[in-house]
Amino acid sequence: MILQRMPSILTNNSPSLFSTHQQLQSFMFIPHPAQPSLLAMHMIFVSASTPLRNGIAQVVSGIARIELPLNSWPELLPFLFSAAESPDAAHRQSAIFVFYTVLETFVEDEPSGLAQYLPQIMATFSKALQDWESLEVRITTVRGLGKVAESVDEESPNDFAALQGAVPAMVQVLNQCFERTHAEGTKNIFAVFEILLQIDS
Repeated sequence: MILQRMPSILTNNSPSLFSTHQQLQSFMFIPHPAQPSLLAMHMIFVSASTPLRNGIAQVVSGIARIELPLNSWPELLPFLFSAAESPDAAHRQSAIFVFYTVLETFVEDEPSGLAQYLPQIMATFSKALQDWESLEVRITTVRGLGKVAESVDEESPNDFAALQGAVPAMVQVLNQCFERTHAEGTKNIFAVFEILLQIDS
């Protein structure tokens, strides 16, 4: 397994995986298969480029696609929940984007794979929709909710109620995209509403 020997460095749930240069140097010489995954997580939160962070998040999602069904990366989701609360808007956006890509993976391959985490994910998304600082965090959250909508079980009324309760805030984010002429955000949010309309029909 890729993460079978995950070191304890990730268990502190801090968005900064390597708090000192010495710690990073020491880690670079650890010969175990988890190293690429840890470095990917670290790079997400140190990169200044949103497209680069999102690209690395796709890599993390690909690893999660293998590891999460095997319960061999238990540190990932707690780490993301913690990062979504970071005071750094870039960290929050990255965490929400990883949630989005992980949800996308499970929608495509295993719709019920994250069912047990949906209440906590929805609570995180509900807060992120109201992010006071970053429109990008809010847009990414709406995209994540679109993936939740695709994966939610029709026989789970609580999940549906939570999703419906998020719609007014999603509309607000769409209006904010209009106000700021954020074409890409507008396009992404319209795509989410198309998903919601299909589910409701």
